[in-house]
Amino acid sequence: MPVYVVIVEEGATPADTINNVIGGNEPVTGRKLGLAALSSVPEDLTIIGAPGFTGTKAVAGEFASFGKRIKARVVLDGKDASVADQVTYSGELGGADLGFDRCLLVHNMPAVYSKAAKKNVFLSPSSLAIAALAKVKQWESPGNQVTFAEDVSRVVEYNILDTSTEGDLLNRYGVSYYARTILGGFSLLGNRSITGKFISYVGLEDAISRKLVKAGQKAMAKNLTKSFMDQEVKRINDWLQTLVADETIPGGSVYLHPELNSVEKYKNGTWFIVIDYGRYAPNEHMVYQLNARDEIIEQFLEDVL
Repeated sequence: MPVYVVIVEEGATPADTINNVIGGNEPVTGRKLGLAALSSVPEDLTIIGAPGFTGTKAVAGEFASFGKRIKARVVLDGKDASVADQVTYSGELGGADLGFDRCLLVHNMPAVYSKAAKKNVFLSPSSLAIAALAKVKQWESPGNQVTFAEDVSRVVEYNILDTSTEGDLLNRYGVSYYARTILGGFSLLGNRSITGKFISYVGLEDAISRKLVKAGQKAMAKNLTKSFMDQEVKRINDWLQTLVADETIPGGSVYLHPELNSVEKYKNGTWFIVIDYGRYAPNEHMVYQLNARDEIIEQFLEDVL
């Protein structure tokens, strides 16, 4: 999996550095700089982030908008703040129309051991979360991934069976965090984007869209004959069924839209294919019900006596 890193110059002030991270077009040469440079890479990017620089609303907004445009999920730094303040901050960020439905916001800073410092050093919240997201398939949740964190800057209360903990509150507001679990060490906990949408749903939509765009490019400018249209529908449906077979999706079907396909649209070279598909939800809450039943004791005594 290729990883692209854009290097920017440190500015005279923190604000200048932030401007360099956001980037844009160089006035004289037109060369793309900073975040904008990522639109020039040959591969389709699936995850973007800038640990240490995305902890403000202004920068988060730039990354969310860019992620929406290139269909990439975005990992953002949360504030170095209390759980209550973090929840407030998540509510101050924009909605799906601004691209925040594809943004994973991370609460606390993880610490890793540094040979240079000869001690644990704290990293930006999004740093290890980016790795957790890259570790799984696009249509899978990064939640519950064990990280290399040795410690965290802010301890978050977590219990898999308790929905009244600080961790559950963060997750309900679309904020992920690091917490110690029985898996050993600190895991990233959280399945949802800032808007509450499962981040795995976003990745699935992006993966399907990219596949359709690449396949559709080969069919551009062909005559819209009946055989061609039937062939395209069958081709997409056959591919969709491979996703069903490998359990990427639970089911799906492809057909021509019964209303949008009209004479006028056809004369304009436009036709509409509908792709219906299901999505697997991540296992976010396991509810156990314990029932102590007298009937079991009665049966036990019958067998004994």
